Amino acid sequence: MKYIIAALTLVLPSIVFAHSGHDQASLSVGFSGGFLHPLLGLDHLLTLIAVGVLSVRIEGKQKYMIPLSFMALMLAGFFTAHSSMHLISAGTIEMLIIVSLLAAAVFVALGHSLLRSGVFNKVAAWTVTSFATVHGLAHGLEIPAGADAQGFALGFAVAGMSIMAVTMVGLANLNKSFMGKTI
Repeated sequence: MKYIIAALTLVLPSIVFAHSGHDQASLSVGFSGGFLHPLLGLDHLLTLIAVGVLSVRIEGKQKYMIPLSFMALMLAGFFTAHSSMHLISAGTIEMLIIVSLLAAAVFVALGHSLLRSGVFNKVAAWTVTSFATVHGLAHGLEIPAGADAQGFALGFAVAGMSIMAVTMVGLANLNKSFMGKTI
């Protein structure tokens, strides 16, 4: 029975609104738009996958802090842009996203070579994570008209964390299948 109730609250979002005054259409549009944004935006998708790859290469608990920090910084950037408190132009944000993708690609490629070390992996992961604010700024500027900001933020946070988690779990399982050799 509890699974049926849980499924209904996901399928019929109007059930979960106990108080009047909530704009159900904009909240659901915001969530779905936010959820699809990193899946359909190749730049965001590649960055999230790179964060997952770089996180897997780090030993200990710090590997889990990378995706959590990335998402926290991205949300900070989102709400900064959404409230028009950012001082960076949209063109500069797009250029920084390109730089972040290039940095992520270089770190992923170099991490697979002889340069790989514990220090290199940590620097690479934290450097790519530092670009999360820029990705959040882009999300905040690209929110669809009429979409609820909190719904949009929740949507891209859920999708982003899911992409990073799937990447991390997939690579961890792949590493195990290759007798402990890190990919």
